[in-house]
Amino acid sequence: MALSIKAVCLGVRSTQQSLFLLQKAFNVQALQKSQCVCSTQTARSLSTSCRRLDSFPPSFYHRKDTIDESQPKTGFIESKEDFKFVERLIPSLEPPTPPVHEKYPTPSGWSPAKGAVLGTPYSIRRTRYHSVPVYMELKYGENQQLTVIKNVEGDIWAFGNDLKEHLEAKEGRPIPMRVNEVTQQVKFKGMYREAVKTWMANKGF
Repeated sequence: MALSIKAVCLGVRSTQQSLFLLQKAFNVQALQKSQCVCSTQTARSLSTSCRRLDSFPPSFYHRKDTIDESQPKTGFIESKEDFKFVERLIPSLEPPTPPVHEKYPTPSGWSPAKGAVLGTPYSIRRTRYHSVPVYMELKYGENQQLTVIKNVEGDIWAFGNDLKEHLEAKEGRPIPMRVNEVTQQVKFKGMYREAVKTWMANKGF
């Protein structure tokens, strides 16, 4: 109808053109009406295809009042003697105690801590694997080598000065040192891992 009115307003004088526009307008309206009917039927079919539950919870659930409490329940036996077989499968949270060797150092170079001299203002706490916390740190594409000592407790400056004095006397030149009290670390510029470990072993650490 909108197309026919528009055609009359434009002054279409041909009867054949006006009839064509009216037929086209009626076809568009019929198509729109058919689409609405199809969408309505589709929505109804979707709504009726889903099965609704008349009650909640559904009937296939076991209600508490329908369970017979008089029926015998499955029993169990608590055995503490058999738990030793379970303990063998549980991994230990702490590393095992190192075995006792005939002589030290061992072929790998390890030796237990003998204990520092009484009155030493500092101490070195070993790692959880009973190893000396001395490491090598490489920086700037391995162009800078640092010897790092961790887990320094007590007077960390006294430890750093004593170790620095020993290394400088051995190398015959001054060695830069950096002390970090927060992380309990002392760093020396250079590769002195074996010399530091030997000095610490002689000190009893």
